[in-house]
Amino acid sequence: MNDRIKELLLEAEKSVQFLSNSVDSKRQIVMDKFAESIIRECVELCDAAAKENSKAVEKFATNDKMDVAYVAKGAEIQAEKLSKDIKEHFGLE
Repeated sequence: MNDRIKELLLEAEKSVQFLSNSVDSKRQIVMDKFAESIIRECVELCDAAAKENSKAVEKFATNDKMDVAYVAKGAEIQAEKLSKDIKEHFGLE
């Protein structure tokens, strides 16, 4: 398991250690918090990619020759980069 994933799981476990719920209830809360943490980090990476993409579009927006195919290719490249970044962030590749 990737170190960052381990950290997220430990953070989720710590957040429920003082609850007096049953073990099954605590386990579900931990898993919910763990999943939420992973999703939040993915969203942060997506937000950063969107900002990067916006800057690139602004840079080329003044170019009259910028067409739909160019924009589509840029979006494809950005999506591939984002997928790679998420995998690397969580140690999947």
